[in-house]
Amino acid sequence: MTGFTDALRRAARALPYLPRGLALAWGAAPRWTALWLVLVILQGVLPALTVLLTRPLVDTLAAALGPDPAAMRPAAWLLAAMGGLMVLGEGLRGAAGYVRTVQAERVRDHVSALLQAQSMAVDLAFYDTPEYFDHLHRARREANHRPLALLEGTGMVLQSGITLAAMARVLVGYGWWLPLVLVASTLPACCVVLRATVRAHAWRRRTTEDERRTWYYEWLMTSRDTAAEMRLFGLGPHFQARFQALRGRLRDERLALARDQGRAELAAGGAALAVVAAAMAWMVWRARHGGATLGDVALFYAALNQGQGLARGLLENIGQLFSNSLFLSDLFEFLALPPAGGAALPAVAATPGSRGDDEGAGGAANPATTGAEAGSRATEADAALPPAPAAGPPPTIRFEHVTFTYPNAARPVFDGLDLEIPGGRTTAIVGTNGAGKTTLIKLACRFYDPQAGRITFDGVDIRTLAPDDLRRRIAVLFQSPIAFNATARESVALGDVDAAPPDAAIHAAADAAGAADLVARLPLGYDTPLGVHFGQGVDLSVGEWQRMALARAYLRPAPVLVLDEPTSAMDPWAEAAWMARFRALATGRTVVVITHRISTARHADLVHVLDGGRIVESGTHAALLAAGGAYARLWGAVGAEGAP
Repeated sequence: MTGFTDALRRAARALPYLPRGLALAWGAAPRWTALWLVLVILQGVLPALTVLLTRPLVDTLAAALGPDPAAMRPAAWLLAAMGGLMVLGEGLRGAAGYVRTVQAERVRDHVSALLQAQSMAVDLAFYDTPEYFDHLHRARREANHRPLALLEGTGMVLQSGITLAAMARVLVGYGWWLPLVLVASTLPACCVVLRATVRAHAWRRRTTEDERRTWYYEWLMTSRDTAAEMRLFGLGPHFQARFQALRGRLRDERLALARDQGRAELAAGGAALAVVAAAMAWMVWRARHGGATLGDVALFYAALNQGQGLARGLLENIGQLFSNSLFLSDLFEFLALPPAGGAALPAVAATPGSRGDDEGAGGAANPATTGAEAGSRATEADAALPPAPAAGPPPTIRFEHVTFTYPNAARPVFDGLDLEIPGGRTTAIVGTNGAGKTTLIKLACRFYDPQAGRITFDGVDIRTLAPDDLRRRIAVLFQSPIAFNATARESVALGDVDAAPPDAAIHAAADAAGAADLVARLPLGYDTPLGVHFGQGVDLSVGEWQRMALARAYLRPAPVLVLDEPTSAMDPWAEAAWMARFRALATGRTVVVITHRISTARHADLVHVLDGGRIVESGTHAALLAAGGAYARLWGAVGAEGAP
C-alpha cells in the first residue's frame, strides 16, 4: 500500500506537465490535433453503439428462427446496421492512423527545434558540467516520442471513457453496484502501472550516466575520429569488454524490474478474471430462474467483458499519462535551463592553468622557465624513463616506389614515393599542410595499403605481417589524440592496456611526457577523472590533453615511435623543456617526428623535406641550411619560430 501511496504522490507532482505536454503537441500541429480529437470521440462512440445493438439483434435472431418469416426483416436491418458500424470503425481507424503519423512528424520536428534552440541559448558554462549532459541525454531520449505518446494517451483515456460510460449505463440496468465492482476490479492493475512507472523513471534517472557511458564506449569503437588510435593501441577489446559489462548490468536491472512488474500484473489480472467469473455466474443464475433472456445474457457478457477491458485500459492509460508526464519532466527541466547570462549549474573542480588560452602550455610550463631549469627537469626525468622497447630492435623503415590515393580522391597523395627512415635514429619529416606527412603514418600503420609499391620494416613487407603484430611495434602520438574520459592513470595506461602496467611505469611515462606536474595539480592526482562528460571530471587544455597522449605513446614498449606535430600545442619554453628530455626518450627506438616547425626538426638526426607528395631534400639540419634550398628558405622565413 505504501508503494501505491507513493505512486499517487508522484503522479500528483507530475500532473502540471500534462497540460504542458499537450500544449507542445497542439503548438506543433493545431489543425491536425483538432481533427484527431474528432476522430477520437467518434471511435469512442462506435463500440458503445455496437454493444447497444447486441441485445435486440440476439433477441430478433432468436425470434426469426421461429415459424414467422416476417421476423427476419428486423434482424436483417440490425445486421446491416452492425456491419455498417464495423465498416465505419475500420475507416476511422485508418484515418486516425494517418493523422497520428502527421502529428508524429510535426511534433518531432517542433520538439527538435526547441532542443536545438535551448542548446544554443544556454551559457557555455553548462557544457563544462556532467549534469548538463545528463539533462541533455534524458531530454533527447524522451523528446521524440513522449509528447506524442502523451497526446495519444489522452485520446485513449477520452475514447475509453466515452465507451465505458455507455457500458456502465447498460450494466446499471442489471444492478447499480455492477459499475462500481467493474472499476474496483481494475484498481490492482492501476496500482501496478503506477508503481512500475515510478520505479522505471527512478531507474532511468539513476542510470543516466551509465547509459551515456555505453554510448561513449560505442562512439570510441565506431567513430572515424577515434579509429586510428583505437586500432594502433589495440583498445577495441578493452572498451568492448567495458561496454558489455556495463550493458550487462543495465540489462539485468531492467529485466529485474520487468519480472517484478510481470508478477504483479499476473496477480492483478487474476483478480479481474475472478470478478468477471463471479458476475457471469450471477447473470446465468438469473437467466435460469427467468429473470433474464438470452439476449440479456449476451448483452451483459459483452458489456461486462468490454467494460472491464475498457476500465482496465482506462486506468492503464491514466497510468501511461502519468508515465509520459513524469518522463516529460526531463524534457521540460532541460528547456527550463537559464539562457546565457543566467544562473549556471554548479561548476566542477578545475585545476590551475586548465582550459586556459595558453594553446597547450596548459600551466605545465612557466614562460619564465630558464634553459637551465628545463635541463634540470630533464635530468630528473631521465632517472625514471619507461623501460626500453621490448618488441624487437629498432627497424629501418622504407617506402619503395609507393603510390597512394585516398578513396574517391581526385589525385594521388604519393606517386612513386621513395623514403628511408634509418633504424635507431630520429628522423624529422618536414612539410607544409597537405604535403602528405600524416598519410605516411597511416600507411606505416596499415590503416590503408598503397595501390603500388611497398613499405618494409628491415626488408619485410608489412603486408605480410598481421596488422595487430605490426601495430604492437609502433607507438604514435596522433596530431588530434583522443581525450579519453577516464582517470589520469587509465588515460596513460591505455598506451599498453594488455600489459596492465604498474604505477611506477605510468608515473615514469607521465614524467617523461611533461605531464607529471599537471597530474600533481589535479584534485585526486592519478585518480582524477578527466573530461567533463561524467561526474567529477576535470577538463584540460589542448596542450595538457596532448601531454597525456604523449605519455601513452611513451608507455608503449614499441621500437618505433611516431610523433605527429608533438610540439604544435606548446609555447617555446614548454618545447625547450620537452626537447631537453627527448633525446633520452628516443634512445633505442626508430623515431619519426612529423612537424612543420623547424625549431623541432633541427633536433633530428636526419631531416626529409616533403613537398607535393615527394621528398625534395634530405640531410641534417646543418647540411640543409648550408645547401640553401627549401629547408633553408623556410628556416629564414620563420626565424626558427623564436625557439630559445
